[in-house]
Amino acid sequence: MAPAIAYFEIAGQDDTDRCLRTQLRHHQNELEKYCLNYPLRLELQSIESDDGSCRATERLGLARLLGKITRDRTEAVVFYDLFGLGISDALLARLMAWLRDRNVLLHNVVSGGWLRDDRYRWKEEILKCSPQHRRSSLREMRQLISFSKTLLKADSPGRPRFGCTPQEQETLERMAALRRKPPKAKRLSYDKIAEILNQENRRTQQGGPWKGRTVRELIQRYRDDYQRT
Repeated sequence: MAPAIAYFEIAGQDDTDRCLRTQLRHHQNELEKYCLNYPLRLELQSIESDDGSCRATERLGLARLLGKITRDRTEAVVFYDLFGLGISDALLARLMAWLRDRNVLLHNVVSGGWLRDDRYRWKEEILKCSPQHRRSSLREMRQLISFSKTLLKADSPGRPRFGCTPQEQETLERMAALRRKPPKAKRLSYDKIAEILNQENRRTQQGGPWKGRTVRELIQRYRDDYQRT
């Protein structure tokens, strides 16, 4: 069995909690079913996901995927809908070229299977883009790789994850409550949640102020618990 990581996007922040939970369950079930039924049997080690409305360089799930491939030498990545990702064609081509250079097999559930090299020539797709798009996609790819290294350091053994103490768990629950979409109103942004936490004198694990990016990481890391609240 080949070790694999799965990845998918969910809808933007304006959707209801019920819609988000339905998407999560459906995508996770489809990814698990694909790995189980694939002829060579893929051993699904983790499933990463992102909010489709966030910028490419802020996609925590995608950054974690790159970090795990680098650290664990994952052999396959299973996308739910590769060509439906909310990123530019140039960045998509660069991401796929990065995976191919590391001999990672690519699978796409929506298109029904393994993506062959002779069908998807990612480096040629990069060359078709304008010089401006090539430069911006290269910059975004480098930022994602740097982000993945930062996340790997944060998850390294010896450093407990945020939420191990009752006070930290209370802060996580407060984040989830603030992030929950109120009726007939927009969901609070991660930056706004960080601002409220700082006003309430809640501190990070290192004792510093909260930032929107940190709030996003924690909410996505504990997504399953958050969706049940």
